[in-house]
Amino acid sequence: MDECEQLCNRLAIMTGGKFKCSGYVPDLKKRFGTGFTIKLKLKSEEDYVVNDVTEALCKIFDDCQLRENHAGMVTYFIKTIDDLKWSEVFTSMEAFSREWTHFVENYSVNETTLEDIFLKFENSQRRASAQQLRHSNEIEP
Repeated sequence: MDECEQLCNRLAIMTGGKFKCSGYVPDLKKRFGTGFTIKLKLKSEEDYVVNDVTEALCKIFDDCQLRENHAGMVTYFIKTIDDLKWSEVFTSMEAFSREWTHFVENYSVNETTLEDIFLKFENSQRRASAQQLRHSNEIEP
């Protein structure tokens, strides 16, 4: 998907043989992106550090989910509401980084990627297919 983002100015996404969306990359991100990711490089891989950092981030961002934890790198997905500004995100993260400097080595904030959008549609398709399969199994004796 990174190549699509760099090479294409318009894009269409298909899942299950059906078009789900098409448009310019920034428009697709705005329409179908539901948040952003924060990646932190921690100074320690210990569970209590990850738990403490996660708890602190969840106090800053209402809908914060730990997505990945590997080798001292943790990734969080933050589901956003429309009125959250990037300046507020960075101000909050700078304050967090200063306060948690004994645990956090560095951080990055990233917007929704095309891959995130594609996976959102793909997961939706899988859930619909599974639900349809369950429903058909309930009807047949």
